[in-house]
Amino acid sequence: MEAINWPSEQDCWKICESMLEKKGATDQQKISFNAFIKREMHKTIYELFAFENQVGLDLSKTFAVTCKNVVVKNAILLNNDIETITPSNVSVDATNARLLRSSIVSPVYISLSFTMKSEFGTDKEEIQDMLLCYVPIMVGSCMNRCHQKSNICDDGYFILGGNEKCIVAQERKIDREVLVNANTCVFKDPKFPDSWMLELKKQKCGAKPIIEIVTKHGSCDISIIFAEYDVNTDEVFPQTNKLTTVLWKEKSPQERLHFYQNAFPRASCINIKDIFHTCTVKQLLYMAFCLSTKRNTYSRDHIAYKRVENVSELMLAVLEKSLLRVVMSFKKRIINFINKHPEKKMIKGVTRALDSRVCTEAFFYSLSTGNWPSRGKNSKIRTGVAQSRSNYNFSSILSQARRIHTGNEKLSIIDQREVRGDHFGYLAPYNTAEGKSCGINKHFATLATVSIEFDDTVIYKYFEDKQINSNIIYVGKPYYIVVNGCIAAQVKDMKELENVANELRQYRRVGIIDKGVSIIIQHKHINIRSDAGRILRPLFVLKNLYAQIQNGRLALDFEQLLQQGIIEHIDSREEDTLQVAANFNVDHLFNCTHAEIHATLSLSMSTNTQAPYCNHNQGPRITYQNAMAKQSQSELPQNYRDLFYTRSHYIYYGQRPLAATKLGSVKGMPAASGLNAIVAIMPFMGYNQEDSIIVSQAFLDRGGYRTLDVKTFSYSGSDQISKRPAKEPWKRSEASKFQNIDDDGLPTPGNYLHPDDIILSKFEEDEDAVMHDTSVKAKDKHGVVQRVIVGHGKRRRKGEGEESAKINIMSYKMRVPEIGDKFASRHAQKGVISMILPQEDLPTIACGPNAGMTPDIIMSPHAIP
Repeated sequence: MEAINWPSEQDCWKICESMLEKKGATDQQKISFNAFIKREMHKTIYELFAFENQVGLDLSKTFAVTCKNVVVKNAILLNNDIETITPSNVSVDATNARLLRSSIVSPVYISLSFTMKSEFGTDKEEIQDMLLCYVPIMVGSCMNRCHQKSNICDDGYFILGGNEKCIVAQERKIDREVLVNANTCVFKDPKFPDSWMLELKKQKCGAKPIIEIVTKHGSCDISIIFAEYDVNTDEVFPQTNKLTTVLWKEKSPQERLHFYQNAFPRASCINIKDIFHTCTVKQLLYMAFCLSTKRNTYSRDHIAYKRVENVSELMLAVLEKSLLRVVMSFKKRIINFINKHPEKKMIKGVTRALDSRVCTEAFFYSLSTGNWPSRGKNSKIRTGVAQSRSNYNFSSILSQARRIHTGNEKLSIIDQREVRGDHFGYLAPYNTAEGKSCGINKHFATLATVSIEFDDTVIYKYFEDKQINSNIIYVGKPYYIVVNGCIAAQVKDMKELENVANELRQYRRVGIIDKGVSIIIQHKHINIRSDAGRILRPLFVLKNLYAQIQNGRLALDFEQLLQQGIIEHIDSREEDTLQVAANFNVDHLFNCTHAEIHATLSLSMSTNTQAPYCNHNQGPRITYQNAMAKQSQSELPQNYRDLFYTRSHYIYYGQRPLAATKLGSVKGMPAASGLNAIVAIMPFMGYNQEDSIIVSQAFLDRGGYRTLDVKTFSYSGSDQISKRPAKEPWKRSEASKFQNIDDDGLPTPGNYLHPDDIILSKFEEDEDAVMHDTSVKAKDKHGVVQRVIVGHGKRRRKGEGEESAKINIMSYKMRVPEIGDKFASRHAQKGVISMILPQEDLPTIACGPNAGMTPDIIMSPHAIP
């Protein structure tokens, strides 16, 4: 047999590298936000901004409002507090937003249609482009194309008032799925109130169990519904309910309704829609069948039964809550206007009825505080969903961009914290926090991403075009198709079932349906999932890869291979039905359907970047190293003068590691991550025992581990900025403390400020015309003044705003290592400086090729491993 030229390990890494360089580390965040701003937000506004109400003194008129169009304008820089004057040609990018301390937002406009029906006819009016809100825009998304990335994770965040905010993905339970656990079957629809959640329970009726519907009000026999809809008893499971269905059919409708109201007291008739909006009798039969035969049993900690709430779902939660308030207020105001002024046109009362501040403030409040509402009728508020971007160093930014919060850290539940086999390739095994958050804050694997919502009407349209039976379904027979937990169609035999699955997979690979849709064939039925929040990972499709190799040269580009169907994204549930080869050298390769792309993709980006040779190290050591890396010093970025972070640290003379990882060499990763020092592993007079190290003074004099400590002082207010307090008797500080201040009240760039020096000279005048010195001391912002930026304008308020100013002052200070400073290797061998010795007092290599060499650092031999 002719040898097959499978891709080498180097070729496979080039494929991964092309993906990382093009998409970066925050691709899952940007994809989710793009889905929200392009599709989900419009859909929500169309659904919620529609109502109908009776108006008039005798309520004889019907007033209806519908939303006709939603337009999201180009992003702008919005000043929240002080309206500073900025040129119109200023680019809407992250740098300018930070410098101007503005927010990157897009105005959202809607067009409304008003209809008034009465006995005299129908009047219609329309109003165009009404401002609904300002929605925050993610840096690097489809609405912010002008952003130029400086590294692999320099996007995927929001900027509000000059502060960078990012959203941490939140894990939740699966919905829209029939779940059987012991004697309970649950199907939860997120659009239906939680109080009406459907449960099927086996209850004892004499000696035989029956299935009942249980709500918070009570329970009723499921056979009542089957009898009301005259369901064929051959389709009812189990046998006990078949007999009770026959008995309920013989009873009167009033008697059935009486017992039905035990579970649904407000029902005036037996209606399947009382249970779920999307529920049908076939779905209820399917649930009873699953419970009686123990189908769809699940483990609640399996990743296939978890969903990740990403940016789209979380932003929708804020929009839904605030938009309901807007619609209720709008409805009340416009109806009051119509009742008071029936002779005037309806449009006259619209401009005051729509308040654009409600949704805008809801977005800003949630992103600023991190307090986040839940979707649906649940009023629970979650904390820590939005966080200030951790700009301490590159590793902390990278870790935060790939983080996922998976549970309550206050609960001592081991199952939610442990590393499971089904996490392989989806969640990183080593990258987690220490302490009480251990196992709670997990991280995505290197190329793992998250699915977005795909409209399943496309799949139903496929069933209709292929004339697949969706009307007559016998749940007791096999070969049925389930779409997002709802039974949808049924075919004749296994061959036709496999044809449907293969054809849908082919549609997925060529892009007719979304590439994140999951198609599972198992237990003689197909389960299709198109919901958002499933964690996906890429795999080679061996059949297509083999065909491409036979036909010609393989392109080493991830996006191209994804378009050709040679690589596809798989979720954990679909992977359970596949045979995945670890590499191309396994003996049973041709029995496999898929193959791994590269072995390192099971680890997180932080581990792949910061922990070399982690396959030869202990697991806890890798976890410690990931934590150490977040506390290390970054290389000095080229645009550090434009960042104006509250505080950041950078290392001077950073070097590329001698033992660099593949991911650390990808374009967009920092070139330097510390220094390559000469380390002696030996005892030295007991001063380097335990976690202590000895450092050479000559090494420090040459610039070893010197860092740049950059701090930013910010001020917004209406005080008068001037050096006048230094010359007045009412000053609070000595005149010498103002020596670094210019006449405009601002510090001179290049001057050094001591902690007691004035960094901003200003004063205010009270109601009695008495002057008060409100100058600010440098304190912890002491150092050399690097840059000063000033903006003037009027404060935003209803009346005439007072003249105000926004000021940013950047200072820096060089720090030299001293006794007590902490250092660490890239294997989490951390320690503090216990002694700094002159080079003459350090041991020297006596002979050999390195004769005369003295170490920069001496560490204890007990530090290994």
